[in-house]
Amino acid sequence: MADQGCRTKPVRVQPQERVSDEAVLYVSEGTTVVIGARAEDLAQLRSLGADRTVIVADGRAVASPEALVPAQWRAERVRAVEGWLGAFRVFWHESHAVTHADVVVDLTSHPLIQHEVPPFGYVRACSGDRAAAFAEAAAWQGCFRKPRYFTYYAEICAHESFGQTACSRCLDVCDAEAIRSNGTVIVVEPHLCQGCGSCALACPTGALSVAAPSRADLLQNIRQALAKTLGDGSVVRVIELVGLEAVQLAVTDHEVNIAVPALAAFGEELWFAALAAGAKSIVLQPSRRMPKKSLRLLRERIALANTVMQNCGRGEFVIRLASDHEDHAVAWHRTVEQPTGTTSLPVNQAPLKRVLLNEALDALYPSSGTPAALPEGATLGSIDVERDRCVLCSSCARVCPTATIRYEEDARSARLLFLEANCIQCGACARICPTEAIRLSPRLAPSDERSVWREIQADPIALCPSCGAPVMPSRLRTWLQQRAQQLGAGPAIVANTALCRACREAAGVAHD
Repeated sequence: MADQGCRTKPVRVQPQERVSDEAVLYVSEGTTVVIGARAEDLAQLRSLGADRTVIVADGRAVASPEALVPAQWRAERVRAVEGWLGAFRVFWHESHAVTHADVVVDLTSHPLIQHEVPPFGYVRACSGDRAAAFAEAAAWQGCFRKPRYFTYYAEICAHESFGQTACSRCLDVCDAEAIRSNGTVIVVEPHLCQGCGSCALACPTGALSVAAPSRADLLQNIRQALAKTLGDGSVVRVIELVGLEAVQLAVTDHEVNIAVPALAAFGEELWFAALAAGAKSIVLQPSRRMPKKSLRLLRERIALANTVMQNCGRGEFVIRLASDHEDHAVAWHRTVEQPTGTTSLPVNQAPLKRVLLNEALDALYPSSGTPAALPEGATLGSIDVERDRCVLCSSCARVCPTATIRYEEDARSARLLFLEANCIQCGACARICPTEAIRLSPRLAPSDERSVWREIQADPIALCPSCGAPVMPSRLRTWLQQRAQQLGAGPAIVANTALCRACREAAGVAHD
């Protein structure tokens, strides 16, 4: 099989073999659709069809039907392909019919599936080696399994809140197109996920995490390893090794080397935690199979993290990628002849990403410091509320997916409170604000400012002119009356907006 996938290709298993709940199973009976075949492929087509069903798209471009026996042929073109090994759906152009296939061989110069990490069982002849493409297709027959690479905790996902899309960072970075939105939460298709871990690196809350190695396990290894160094600041080198099944760790006097199966599992919360535990710098060494989108995300996160570290007084390039010419496997074996230990990869049970991030930043940034601006795209920051515009409608508090904004009200006053440590800069509050009073402010604030609730707006409660009961914030009542006038409401309707619910009902005025 071709060298496909961010980690390792699925392993062939016997049909009767039991697989764990953490495994993903593919069953392929070998039905193959070939797109873009030419006359020169006849021999390959005949051999491919010896023990399986082979359907040739636009067969007229190859030869007469008799020449393709035992393969089948269809005169029409393929419009689209979706699915994965053992469960592809092929959509035909003219008839709009759908064919179910186990394997798809796309020999066209512009493959129908363009993303960098195609699904297993979808074979492209991108290098022009058509014979190799047929050989790979022939190997995708039988039963296969691979790990379920991710864990997802919907309860802390910030994708949607009260009908508003808040965060879509994971959707933007998946090279395998394995993540989609169903409106309220995101859905990860385990058959498409190939374990690059970019979603975990992008996710600001930890809702999406790499299943193994767990964040807690990696943190424990790093802290124990740093304790064995000389203590004057060591380099932590994290190396991505495709095919690795256990974390490998090696420690010298001044360097901690850790090999992981997915570099994105060692995200920014662990970079900061390692620096807070005494590391001098972090060197990240991706494999050459890391998808381009994942590598671009990694560079962006490193740039943001270095801005944070610079504001913490730790220098400009504390976290960096290894040199492009440096081979990851050679570097690992050069620095570590015999790894000093291995650690099993337990499934992540604790989505503590934001907790670890805040604890590390509290240790790194002095409580007496002043807030430092961060670039757009940071997941740290505050909001600026224009008090003259904010009417305390509380829409921002209702829509905030991380409970960063809180609305409180009693008989005398109403107020909005903000906890900066929770803010992921998703922008949902700014988008829903009816008066456009909120702006995002990406920044790094000292711990004593980040970890306490602070008031961002307050207003007295307006009383019902009929019975004296508390109704709503005064600013909100004034704004609602102005809006009613702008929409052409008469004086009676405008006046009724000031009444409490009971008085409105008594007066026979609808209150919804």
